[in-house]
Amino acid sequence: MKLMRILLLFLVAVLIAACGRADAFPVTPTSVLARPTETPIPEPNADLEATAVAQEASLGQANYEVMVAEVGFACSTCHAVEGDTVLVGPSLAGIAERASERVDGEAAYDYIYNSIVNPNDYVVDGFVEGLMPQTYADVFSEEEIDQIIHYLLSL
Repeated sequence: MKLMRILLLFLVAVLIAACGRADAFPVTPTSVLARPTETPIPEPNADLEATAVAQEASLGQANYEVMVAEVGFACSTCHAVEGDTVLVGPSLAGIAERASERVDGEAAYDYIYNSIVNPNDYVVDGFVEGLMPQTYADVFSEEEIDQIIHYLLSL
C-alpha cells in the first residue's frame, strides 16, 4: 500500500513537471485549430446587381397586381403595362424613359415614387386630378413601393 502511494505521488510529480515544461506539448501548425473553410463571398458585380433588381421587380409585379382592400382594386386595374392601352390611368409601358423626362432634374425613380405617394403632384395631361387614390403611402410599406418602382422601371 505504501508502495502504491509512492508510485502515485511520483506519477503526479511527473505530470506536474511535464505541464510546466515548454516542450512538453509543442505547438505546431497542425495542432492549432484551423477555421473552417468558408465559401468566399463574391465581389459585387453587374450580374449580382441585375439579379437583385430582377428579384425586386418580381416582388413589385406581385404587389402591382394584388387587389388592395383599402382601395378596392389593384394598380393593374387602372394602369396597363403593355402598349399605349389606357384603362383608367395612363399606360405604364416604357414609364422608365418617360418618367426621367417629366420633371427637369428628377430621376425616373423619384418621379414614379412621388407619383405613387403624392399622385396629384404630377397629373398626366388628359387625366383627372384626384382619380388615383391618395393613400398608397399608408397602404404599401416603403419596401413594397420600392419593389413596385423596380417593376415599373423594368417595363
